[in-house]
Amino acid sequence: MITDDDIILYAVWDESYCVFDTDDLKATKGSGWTSVETVPESKTDTSYFRFMAESSATSSDNSRAWLNFDWENDFSAGFSLHDYKYMKIGYRTNISTSTKMDMNIYSVHDRVYGPVMTLVSDGKWQTHVYDLSTITKGPSSGCNFQNCCDGVLKQVFFKPHYPSGTAILEGDYFDIQYVALFKTKEEANAYEYPLPPVIIGDVDSDGEVGATDAIFLERYLASWTGYDENNVNVSAADVNSDTKVNVIDSIILSRHIANWIGYENIPIE
Repeated sequence: MITDDDIILYAVWDESYCVFDTDDLKATKGSGWTSVETVPESKTDTSYFRFMAESSATSSDNSRAWLNFDWENDFSAGFSLHDYKYMKIGYRTNISTSTKMDMNIYSVHDRVYGPVMTLVSDGKWQTHVYDLSTITKGPSSGCNFQNCCDGVLKQVFFKPHYPSGTAILEGDYFDIQYVALFKTKEEANAYEYPLPPVIIGDVDSDGEVGATDAIFLERYLASWTGYDENNVNVSAADVNSDTKVNVIDSIILSRHIANWIGYENIPIE
């Protein structure tokens, strides 16, 4: 049986929760995804798994677009789910043809069907909390969360649920940042995965604030091709802390870089 000390070696753990990320998980792809890679930590983002579709698939290929996470075998052999009633995931996606995500939990005995998640497909990090204690269905008669996952957590997979007539499209991606287990819903809702600090003004995410950042922001505001939220750090562009990014931020950033008096420090509130 794995002890508390052993658990610390595999994941962030304390009395009430356990967090698994790219250091603790293995990712494998279904055939609906062209590739899966582990994206390393950067100055503006944590490491994460990215599942990418480099070609489109028809709606009949729904079962191919599945996401599967393998826990460390020697860890899962003694880890009990019974104390952890809630699962929280950090994800990001741009999928537009699917609004739902299926989830299954595997044990060495069987598997159970998790609740269906409604996807938020805006290309930004999102979270979702599953209530595992409500799981009552599985492929075998009488299979439920309690009797199928008795201390032998093996795999979790996520699968876009495409309605009839829709398909996975070229360029679709699904990112997983972490999978966490909690004893209470309150703890699950309150948990925030630690992110790298945002350097205000570092719009190009190179770790410094300089002339290039002002250029990036100007081109972002002017809707230049290649200067969208995928490569412009919008969080760092709000230099006047009004929760908006507009021409005022561009003016302030340019004056800060040019060492105008009164603009020595950003953010300006």
